[in-house]
Amino acid sequence: RIISNLVGKEVRYGHHGHVVTPQFSIPQELDLGKFEVLKDLYWWYCKQDAYQSIISGNQLLMEYSRWTDCPPRAPLGKPDAVYGSYDHLILLLGRIADFAARDRARKLRQMELNGGQWKPAPGMQMPRPPQQPPPTPMSANGAGPMHGQPPFQAPPLAQGHGQPSPPTQMPAFFGMAPPPSPNVQMPTAYHPIHCIPTPLSAASHDPIDMQFSTEAAISEWARIRAALLDFPTHLGDAFKPLTDEYQPSLKTAFGNAIFYHSFDIGVLWAIYNMAMIITLRSHPHMPPAAHMAAGVASQQTLFYAEQIGRIVAGIVPGPSDHPLNPSLGAALCETCMPSFFAAVQYGNPHQRHETVMRIYSIAQRTGWGTAELIANGCETAWVKAAAAGRGPPYARVVRSRHSSDPRLNGSWEKLDPNSRPDEKDDTDRRHVRAKPQARLNWAIGIMGTEEDEGLK
Repeated sequence: RIISNLVGKEVRYGHHGHVVTPQFSIPQELDLGKFEVLKDLYWWYCKQDAYQSIISGNQLLMEYSRWTDCPPRAPLGKPDAVYGSYDHLILLLGRIADFAARDRARKLRQMELNGGQWKPAPGMQMPRPPQQPPPTPMSANGAGPMHGQPPFQAPPLAQGHGQPSPPTQMPAFFGMAPPPSPNVQMPTAYHPIHCIPTPLSAASHDPIDMQFSTEAAISEWARIRAALLDFPTHLGDAFKPLTDEYQPSLKTAFGNAIFYHSFDIGVLWAIYNMAMIITLRSHPHMPPAAHMAAGVASQQTLFYAEQIGRIVAGIVPGPSDHPLNPSLGAALCETCMPSFFAAVQYGNPHQRHETVMRIYSIAQRTGWGTAELIANGCETAWVKAAAAGRGPPYARVVRSRHSSDPRLNGSWEKLDPNSRPDEKDDTDRRHVRAKPQARLNWAIGIMGTEEDEGLK
């Protein structure tokens, strides 16, 4: 039942598949060690697929209907096997990514009908601070109201939660096809074969009943939201934060840091809050440009963004002259993605500085180059926000003048947007409207502007 709720369809692993295999074809001796490795690889692939989708706004490489082919490696809520809870959360993240990418074409079509401009939907309330407690995780039909819902507030600790209960009354407006970003070259064999490449899908001009398709999208979004709200109810006391009795308080620009029993539990909660942010920014009434959606939804995602800041601060890197514990190093790297999603909306200079320096220090401490790209991506998002009048001015502090990567040295800013790019260079910034690889390379799912979506 839990997995069926997370993925939005009935899943029965006892009756999985449609082919009855003859008994004689089953090998007498199974290599269980190899089987465990294959499961690890399967869930690693699903995670990477979800991440490439939320980073770029592209569709998943593997159809989401196939994601339940391999069961999670452990039950949800088992404290000595957190990777099982992580697998369940990745199923949710993949569902969110799949929905956001599919809904992008409808959003672009809606903007075409609006004369090329994004307009708030009738009855849609613009962002405002949270003020009211959340509803029950799942309504009778799993769907919420189509238009603006009452405001909400962040209540105290919730039962079964591992962190302060968020303003989980997610309003029925907001959306985005999300992202952060590494320098990844995806083999052509990995391109989706079940659909037209994402950037081209928006060019379809088939007649669409916009009212019907929008109502269907809102209903699907509400079911995803309900599954997200249900997820923490299956986590027990072991997933709750440590109290001051066991961990001294640590002040940060976001409030006191939040500590958990283990690094992997902290990472789980950071990714859960990231999923909440992506879901809010992905509402069908939100604009398709990710950077604009992040700004419009900023008040509704504020709680989750600041929770991420507090959670990642609780995963302390330790002295730079001490050897780095591998599990700590892995946890530090895993926190970079949630930090990226949260950081794009930060306007407080102290929160910005603390975030970008933390991510940059992770790059130096672990040698993981993607962290440096994410740190620069955060700064680029803040510079863009200021230029668009959506945020305060920002002066870069981590830009590299010695790197050959245009995302690090800023050479892409000097490119003539009207000049013809090299068709063989899939990573050229000017290809983001047409090439999936360029969208991934430049994290259009999180920093994409109206121009990147061809709206200006």
